[in-house]
Parts: sequence; C-alpha cells; structure tokens
Amino acid sequence: MKRRQGWLFFIIFLLTLSVYLLINYPLQLGLDLKGGSQLTLQIIKDEGKVTSDELEAVNSVIDKRVNNLGVSESNLQTLGGDQLILELPGEQNPIVASRVLGKTALLEFRTQKQGTSTDLKNLQLKRLSITII
Repeated sequence: MKRRQGWLFFIIFLLTLSVYLLINYPLQLGLDLKGGSQLTLQIIKDEGKVTSDELEAVNSVIDKRVNNLGVSESNLQTLGGDQLILELPGEQNPIVASRVLGKTALLEFRTQKQGTSTDLKNLQLKRLSITII
C-alpha cells in the first residue's frame, strides 16, 4: 500500500511540475507551426562568380542584422554558391520581413580606388545630411 502511495505522490508531483513549467515557460513555436516568412536572397556580382568568402561575409552581416533585431528562432542558411535562405517565424508579411534586413534594398561590397579618400568622406557627409521623410 505504501508503495502505491509513493508512486501516486510521484505522479502528482510530476503533473504539478509539468503544469508549472508550461505556465511559466510557454512553448516557442517554429516556422512550421507558428507561420512566418521565408526569404531567398541571391547575391549578384558585377563581374565573376561569388566566392565562398564573399558569401560568408554577406551571411554574417545578415545574421548580425537579424539577431540584433531580436527575432526569435530565425534561421539563415546558404543554398548553392550564391543564395541565402532566411526564415523568420511569426512574420506573416514578406514585405515587412524584407525590411528586417535593413532599409536599403541593395548590399554592395566594393574596393576603394587609391586617392579617393577625400571623395569618400565628402560622399559620407552628403549622405548624413540627407533627411529621410
């Protein structure tokens, strides 16, 4: 009889603990259950093919942007040699999801020509003076 009571108290304890954990720590639903957006980003280069270093650089930049915004359970992975797949759970509108990446629609990597540092500084000053409406 005591053995049955011990099992009964153990089951009640586990049930109580489970209810407590479910109330205080809700489940995080992923893209498949919660819904969301999946964006496929293709890297286009003016000349030549996209190298693996460039792909990794773009991957790290986008990953930092998404993680700094606090989007939970986002997933970023490479597809082939020039594409990235970004999954954003909970974001139903793909247009709003694309804004997560930033306000600019174009991400460019270029090398600076020698002797153009003053032109670059002037351009940066002009960009700062522009007000966004």
